[in-house]
Amino acid sequence: MRKIGLLVGIWALWTAACPQSVRFPLDYYSFAEIAQRMSVGDKRVECAPALKQRLALVHLRSREWQQVRELLESALEVRFRPLNEEQNRWVLEPDPEVARRNLRLREQFAQRVQKSQELENTFISSLLEAMKQGEAGVEQLISRWEIDEWVDSEALQQRREETRALLGLLRDAPIANAKRNWRRYFQLEADYQAFLDESTDAENAEANIQQFLKTHPLSRYGFSEQELQWVQQQVASGDRELWKKILQDSASGLDSAAATLLITLFLGRTARAQALEEIQNSLLKVFQAEVQPLNCILQGAVEREQVLTLPAEQLALLLSDWNRTYITQPDNELLKVRLGVMGEWSLTTFGYTYGVQVQIRSLAGKYRNDIPPVTLRFGIYNFFSDATPQLLKKVEPDWYNQFRAALQQHQQWLQSDIVQRPFRKELSLEPLIESVRVWAYEQNQEVIMEALEVFARQSFIADSLAKSWRRLSSPQLLEQRQGVWIVRHWAPFLARVRDYPLASLRRLCRSQQSYSDWRRFYQETSSTQIRQLLHDTNIIILGFTKESQVFEFSFNPAEIAGAWLITSVLEGLPENQRSRMLQAINRKDTVRMPVSSLPAQVQQRLRDTILLWRPVMSNSDFEKIRAQLYQADTFNSWIARWVFVMRDNQWSVSVLEPNGELSVEIWQFSYELDGYPEERDEP
Repeated sequence: MRKIGLLVGIWALWTAACPQSVRFPLDYYSFAEIAQRMSVGDKRVECAPALKQRLALVHLRSREWQQVRELLESALEVRFRPLNEEQNRWVLEPDPEVARRNLRLREQFAQRVQKSQELENTFISSLLEAMKQGEAGVEQLISRWEIDEWVDSEALQQRREETRALLGLLRDAPIANAKRNWRRYFQLEADYQAFLDESTDAENAEANIQQFLKTHPLSRYGFSEQELQWVQQQVASGDRELWKKILQDSASGLDSAAATLLITLFLGRTARAQALEEIQNSLLKVFQAEVQPLNCILQGAVEREQVLTLPAEQLALLLSDWNRTYITQPDNELLKVRLGVMGEWSLTTFGYTYGVQVQIRSLAGKYRNDIPPVTLRFGIYNFFSDATPQLLKKVEPDWYNQFRAALQQHQQWLQSDIVQRPFRKELSLEPLIESVRVWAYEQNQEVIMEALEVFARQSFIADSLAKSWRRLSSPQLLEQRQGVWIVRHWAPFLARVRDYPLASLRRLCRSQQSYSDWRRFYQETSSTQIRQLLHDTNIIILGFTKESQVFEFSFNPAEIAGAWLITSVLEGLPENQRSRMLQAINRKDTVRMPVSSLPAQVQQRLRDTILLWRPVMSNSDFEKIRAQLYQADTFNSWIARWVFVMRDNQWSVSVLEPNGELSVEIWQFSYELDGYPEERDEP
């Protein structure tokens, strides 16, 4: 026994002294699995709860533990921290310094977005206010625009000159008269558009306008004498070069009939823009706390309802309802209106988008779902353009300089032979991580890439990894360290905000998708995480490799949400009732489960979940549901009339009508995801 103990001790000393190696075959790994692979010899690495749903694409050949640690810490912005050196216990956790940096960058970025939006939403009002103050007003206005740090001194001087000229042009413009006549200008635009639609020579703009004014003289529209005189003055003696820029060469000359119409339309649009700014900004003051960019970045979609009393004309102008399609009351009548305002932050193929919309949900005591929403704010922020990263140039110069250097190196890597090599066959793939996975497999390259923004919105064809970057709208840049390719996201302060259940989704995709698999998925995830899936993507394409197989799944988040929801309902049933229900499902019986028959706490959880998801239930899958979501007086009773039906392995939701019959299905989903495995050899 003493000899055995001595041998064990010698073996322990020898393994501790020997360099321990780690390898990662090409695969998607949860951070918990990364921790498990890093547990070699007598080392034991656990994964912090905050990282358990994160995922990374990793391919590393056998390397010493310390080298792998350094690579992972750098690429994934985490740290391996010793918990107990005697027992050789470690924890894989977020790097606190990185977390502090991301918090600071996110707040600074949101503030700059807010300021740029405020400038844009007060452009006309600021011009007219500066006009009253003369030269001092111009300089003050220009200083406000200097938030646009990407504007160089020459461009800023040009902007000064153009602003002075524009102010001179507007100084005598009858804006107040034009604001009162906003409906008349809409009528003029509508008549002109209808004329163009019927024209047989749409390319000849000059001739079309001349012909239009013969049959539609401006005098017939009821514009004031001041408006008509101002237009004629501009045609006769206006600044030709300035009007050429404003009209964008639409008119051949200021003495033409075309200029008369186009300058008239310009006056109407300018006056209407100022009136809209006043209305929109008054609404934004009411809702600003909820829909500011930082809240939208953190939550994806934020909504709030408010009952206000507004003049009918303001509502009509807000909706561009010049012909009284929606607002039929007299202009001076005060209307009680329930407004819903939603702010959103999302990633599209064009970049990150921030938008605020307002919608009338009830008017004069009547529920309305026929009135289209109105956009109050909208902006696109693409880090591959010059403008977006420069929002942080002054406030975060270190980040900006590092990003610019990384972008320059990235462009050089895209020209390298290995990155330019064509795929064996063209790929119709998005997100980028799928292209990186295929490239690493075919070229047998080592790679580390965190799975950020992995949800596809639009597929595109790429025949090489270099070309896969062409349509990328989020700043994921290529770099190399110790022979390993690293794809680093340079806006993690935006990309890591959402706690997507990536590890659980990957496990679900690789499973048999039995009820026990869905129950595990339900237990590992929250309704908030499912809400994020519903908001951030329409179609998810996840190619989760496993050993020699590539599992490619395409499924709709509405189906994931529905399957998660029915699992939450089943898990809330008493054990014997759930058991009977599952037995019937296994027998392929048709199962009906009225919500009204569920325990009270299950019904309440169902209502709470739908209310939580309501802001993001906007795609076509919920077209039959949306009409009822905002009817506050009937929402609870409507949910109580839901009936879950299971037939032929397909779940659906119908509504029990007063006559006792079920409505058409308003939601369909299944436990069976649409996917297939493809055999491949591991490199």
